[in-house]
Amino acid sequence: KEIEKPYHLRSLKTHHILREEALAAFEKWKVKEDKIQY
Repeated sequence: KEIEKPYHLRSLKTHHILREEALAAFEKWKVKEDKIQY
């Protein structure tokens, strides 16, 4: 139910941690040529 609510109305707040590290890892994955299809 919380996910359906707009972020500012949620009673359970989330915090982004290690954002820059996560974005760097995602960028590496995006350009990876040999991804495994599941």
